[in-house]
Amino acid sequence: MFRSYRFRPAVFAAFAIALLVACMAAGPAAAGGKPYERPVTPFPDFSVGTLPETPWMAPQTIELIVNGGFETPLLAGWSVAEGGAGNWFQIGGPGNGPLSGMAFPAPAQGNLQEMTDMTGPGTHILYQDVTIPPLATAQLNLVLWYNNYASLFASPATLDFNVFPNQQFRIDIMNPAAAIDDVGAGVLLNVFATGPASPFAIGYTPISANLNAFQGQTIRLRFVEVDNQLWFNVGVDAVSIQAEPLVPVMPATWGSLKALYH
Repeated sequence: MFRSYRFRPAVFAAFAIALLVACMAAGPAAAGGKPYERPVTPFPDFSVGTLPETPWMAPQTIELIVNGGFETPLLAGWSVAEGGAGNWFQIGGPGNGPLSGMAFPAPAQGNLQEMTDMTGPGTHILYQDVTIPPLATAQLNLVLWYNNYASLFASPATLDFNVFPNQQFRIDIMNPAAAIDDVGAGVLLNVFATGPASPFAIGYTPISANLNAFQGQTIRLRFVEVDNQLWFNVGVDAVSIQAEPLVPVMPATWGSLKALYH
């Protein structure tokens, strides 16, 4: 004859807990496994300065301006548009202007700089076209000095030296399709311009501009000096437009961009 047993939850729970404790005490060896052992290799060091070299994350800049220091003969990379009695000169220094005989300083860096000199009224334009890579930041930097021997600055809405008075210097980012002497819609960004309150002479002065808005575009960097009042010597040196990708890319990929845009 079968005997009946009544299920007692409290007894079952106590038995299950006792069994669990026994298994944990026995460890994996009880189930045929091996107990964990302390690893021989220490835990990796994640302290500051232990990060391995990651060249794809390093700053990757390319120089877009050709001959920005004006050290290469024959003004390589640059173009000029001249009118009147004067010119841009690739010159050392300190010394005296080849046309005016007026004193000018040494280059801001290197052995040569680019400067204007004249014997009479004229318009003198120096420019270079560059293409800003897509998905890249870009920055313009240069060093400027000038000496205006006239007693005024005048900036009419023209670069024509036959319009009186006209005594000005300006740096522009241009649409390359615009006329080289345009001062209207063809000017995408005015970087620098003299005005009525400008000092008549400045020493080495760093000039910079953010060109991020022009990524993926070809632009023209233009320097223009106009004079019909008296001598106006302007010197530029260390001209640079550097681009850097917005997102990290492998060196080989950025290298191909260098070949494409430089």
